[in-house]
Amino acid sequence: CPVNALARSSEDRRPRRDLPPPLATVHWTPGAQHERWDMPLDHAPLAVLDCETTGLVPGEHHIVTLAILHAELADPRSTEVLNIVVDPQRPVPALAAAIHGYSTERLARLAMAGMARPIAAHHFSINRALSRRVPVAHNLALDAGFLTEDRCLAVGPDAQRVLQGEARWWGICTRDLARVALPRESHKLDALCDRYNIPLQRERGLHDAADDARACLALLRALVSDLRDQGHILDTVADAILLPAIMLGGIAPTPPPQVRR
Repeated sequence: CPVNALARSSEDRRPRRDLPPPLATVHWTPGAQHERWDMPLDHAPLAVLDCETTGLVPGEHHIVTLAILHAELADPRSTEVLNIVVDPQRPVPALAAAIHGYSTERLARLAMAGMARPIAAHHFSINRALSRRVPVAHNLALDAGFLTEDRCLAVGPDAQRVLQGEARWWGICTRDLARVALPRESHKLDALCDRYNIPLQRERGLHDAADDARACLALLRALVSDLRDQGHILDTVADAILLPAIMLGGIAPTPPPQVRR
């Protein structure tokens, strides 16, 4: 059985003092005491997120819907804490609307009815939903890019470093874990859900942020189980974050700045 480079003997459980706190936590709760990277993965507080957008390029395109779930791997329950429709205040390309069903006209009607507001109106709710939790997403870098470029995070020097490309988000990416667990298979969310028999409730074939977030959580549970069966050590949050970078020959995310106490 392959064992990853993070493997540790049962006698060696010393704290990982060399690892900084997650950058996401620095964004959302600046100056606060931070959870340790060596928190048990099964009991870590997770914020599983998904967003639908006007396109695929953060900064050029923008969030249309966003959902965030709170969960722990050891607890089969999850709580939907955020599920919003956003007025991007610009036209939605037809190709994007065909994916999630939110056309320019539909969003205009929702905005007129007070059911879709600009992203700035949701900043407090988004930060509260993510605070002190480990972010999880399928292709986390993309979702994080949209949240960052749409200024959804608390304003401060740490968030500015991400905007300038000097640092990256820390979190768990199910797509990257899938690349380790299933290197020869498709790593798209739909294909992986089919592989693990995870239901996707796609009304009229349209993507839904809340449904995709629930699928992402179920996928994370399946991948963690699969990877452990393969002999990989996934005891802590750090294991899940760094495993893909180590096994796939990549580089771990840029360490975040020191947290000001």
